[in-house]
Order: sequence, then C-alpha cells, then structure tokens
Amino acid sequence: HKARLRHHGTLDIDPRYEMTEEARFWSKVDLSGECWVWTNRLNNHGYGVFNTYLGDKTFKHLAHRYALRVLGLLDESLVVLHSCDNPRCVNPEHLSQGTQGDNMRDAARKGRIRNQFGEQQNRDGLTNAERAAGRSPRQLKRLRALARR
Repeated sequence: HKARLRHHGTLDIDPRYEMTEEARFWSKVDLSGECWVWTNRLNNHGYGVFNTYLGDKTFKHLAHRYALRVLGLLDESLVVLHSCDNPRCVNPEHLSQGTQGDNMRDAARKGRIRNQFGEQQNRDGLTNAERAAGRSPRQLKRLRALARR
C-alpha cells in the first residue's frame, strides 16, 4: 500500500481497472467513422495491440483479432483480413477470416506486395524500373541468371 500511495499519491483504485475487459477494449476505439479506429498502442506494422491480464501474466492481442474474439466470431486457426485496408480498424463488418494464402492473394490483388528491395511488383514479376527498360520477362530471367554466376 505504501508503494501505491508513493507512486499514485492515493490508495484509490484506478477506475479503468474496475471496467470489464470488454469495456476496457471498446473504450480504446473511436466509433465515429465507418472504420472503428483503434486509438491506443500500435505495433511496428500499424496494427492495434490490446493487453489482457490473468494474475500476474500479461497477454498481448492484435486489436482486430480481439474484436472478433470478444464477439465470439474468431476462428483462432485463421488470419483476419481487412476489407478497408486500415490496420487500425476493428469494425467487424470490415473484417473477414481466411488462410494466409487468402491474405497474400488479397494483398497482391490490391497491389500491396513489394519485393525485397521495397519496389512494387506486378503479376509479371517485373519491377517498374525493369518494365520501363522495355525488356521481356524472359530476357530479364536470363540476365538475372547471368548476374548470379
């Protein structure tokens, strides 16, 4: 108790700890737009992160997955896709579930796949620079093979 008093200046319990886990989750969501935007902590990829606690253990959840879990809609074996392409969105109407293959096809269809150099690649596998050079995929394949020797 002395530590709480020294650190917080009071022995009163923080009201956010009196909320249910679900109420605490939704209190961190801006519901004003079409996308329900996560307003709390984000990971390095821009996805919301929500912590839950059991005893002295902390569990980290991706906010969009937690939104489906709390509604009883999450299949833990699947990934969650955003139809809105907003990683902070937790609106269940914008979320669907699928395999990782579904996720990659969705990203490719929307032009979000990049090669290891950070360049956009299209269905023919060419970067914009290669396409601008006017070489065919067959010619470029040969050049790449020669460059590896």
